[in-house]
Amino acid sequence: MVDFGKLFEQALDLLKPQETAPPTQEPAVQPILSYPGGMKVGITAFGSPNNFNVLAAVNEFKSYIENNSKIKLDLRFVQEADLPDAEIPQYNVPGVFYMVTPQSLSPVSRAKMPSGMKTDIVLYNTRNRINCFGGLQWALQVPFICIPYSNSTSWDYGWKTSLAPGLVHEFTHALYTILTTKGFHGLPNIDKANDYGYTDQNDPGWLKFRKYCLEIITQEMATVLMTDGLSRL
Repeated sequence: MVDFGKLFEQALDLLKPQETAPPTQEPAVQPILSYPGGMKVGITAFGSPNNFNVLAAVNEFKSYIENNSKIKLDLRFVQEADLPDAEIPQYNVPGVFYMVTPQSLSPVSRAKMPSGMKTDIVLYNTRNRINCFGGLQWALQVPFICIPYSNSTSWDYGWKTSLAPGLVHEFTHALYTILTTKGFHGLPNIDKANDYGYTDQNDPGWLKFRKYCLEIITQEMATVLMTDGLSRL
């Protein structure tokens, strides 16, 4: 004899929502920024860019340096809130333009930066102020670099972010600053690509020229750059 009551209960069970395991999420892959024995470089990001991930840009920069030179980088990355307006002052150029400088940073902001580095890099949100340069390097005992985020939706040919080419360019300036103080001379002028046969036509994005400027660094030079000995005054 068919037990219709039992069949009815089984049918109700089939209609109940089935419990399913929550979908697994792959952990976000963070770039490996630290390389023991590498050149110690501090990167402090004040605020965040709108059109790209800042860590992706930092990783693109690191990969380009390491893949095109004998240098390994030991990066110390810090993410902080936007700088106050007073620390992005009007820069001394014709027109109304703004730029962070080593002198404009307050002791409070300075204290947030990694210490004991061979180069200090500050990335920052412009807070809608028009910057006068895409980046600058100050040839101090510990080279200081500041680069405003470009919120443009397009950037140099061959690069994945608008920040990476500026980082590579200004950081190469810093490398040459250190090498010059250590007695190495005859390094190319990295602002004069045309003087070395690299043009917008044969080298859009300056990918080849920047590679040339890095490949000229010998193992002896790289060892000097990766050896401790410079610290912030």
